[in-house]
Amino acid sequence: MRIVVFLSIFSFAYGCDIIKGIEIPALKIDDISYIENKIDKAYTKKQINSIKSKIDNCNQSISSNINNLNSNINISYNYYQTISNNKDIKEISKQIDKKRKAISDAKTIMQNSLKGIGFSGIFTVTLDNIGIFAKKETLQKRSESIITPSAIASLNGIYLKTITSIENDNIKDMINQQIAGKVIIQNVYLSEIDRKDKKFFYLVKVKVLPLEKTKGSNRTSLGDSIDAYWIKPNQNIDKIPSKYQKDVNNILNKFYFTLEEENEQERIKQEDIIENYNTSVEENMLEIKKLKRKLKKTYTKLSNIYNKIDFKCNNSLYSCIDDAQAKIVQNVKALSNDILREKDKELIYRKSYVQTEGTP
Repeated sequence: MRIVVFLSIFSFAYGCDIIKGIEIPALKIDDISYIENKIDKAYTKKQINSIKSKIDNCNQSISSNINNLNSNINISYNYYQTISNNKDIKEISKQIDKKRKAISDAKTIMQNSLKGIGFSGIFTVTLDNIGIFAKKETLQKRSESIITPSAIASLNGIYLKTITSIENDNIKDMINQQIAGKVIIQNVYLSEIDRKDKKFFYLVKVKVLPLEKTKGSNRTSLGDSIDAYWIKPNQNIDKIPSKYQKDVNNILNKFYFTLEEENEQERIKQEDIIENYNTSVEENMLEIKKLKRKLKKTYTKLSNIYNKIDFKCNNSLYSCIDDAQAKIVQNVKALSNDILREKDKELIYRKSYVQTEGTP
């Protein structure tokens, strides 16, 4: 039997060089004084301090490795939480689509609202050489078919003039492309048959809806060379048969100011409709820009995390979220096992001796 005494360094997996022991005769196994004296002769104090220093350095290196592994675990947990916090990426896309639909809906509302906007005017036509037995209803319909194209051209001009101040060219183009014209007879002021002179005089207040299409009786007159006139104070009065001029002036004095007020109100409504549309578009576009920035940041975050954890996503980043988090959990388990292996390398120093079987 032999006894080996050494400065013991305990470790399951030696991370540092271990000093060799010294042999002690079996008969001296219980002689502590002998053993200590033997050790003191075998190792100098400097050697012992050197061994201690090496052990400390080794353990510090192991501790540093463990700290790095723990740091990586914390980083992995942060990655996991960041992914969880950004799972709303699909919802962001839905919000963008919702805002885009809101813009489309606002456009539809604007278009439908503008269809109800129209401007009014007083128009007249005189039919010559009417038949002896011509019916007033027939003459009125013919007169209205003559007035229709003139009223549309004239009152659409007012409508178009009001949109020239619109700064949004897209709205202007859209309105211009839809300009058509539907005439509504609002009031018949004069509908007179002069059998003696074979004339029919017709004076009416009409309203033109520029964004509505002409239907039914509001069709243009084909083959009629008779002109209709837009009547205003001191405008086209001379186109009216002299016998009706006084009546027409009285009608203008009575109703024209109110008509102008109605047109002004329509213009204001038109501006409000367009302004509401512009406001809605601006607000939704601003929200879309914010959401797009958020979406881009989210994509960047997820993409960076996927790269850092060495995870490949072959589909959309959103569809890979669960698999990416599973990858992180797997990585954390591997790091935890690495920590256990590092801890197994830790060294413990103490003066001791051990007994081994064998012959000296």
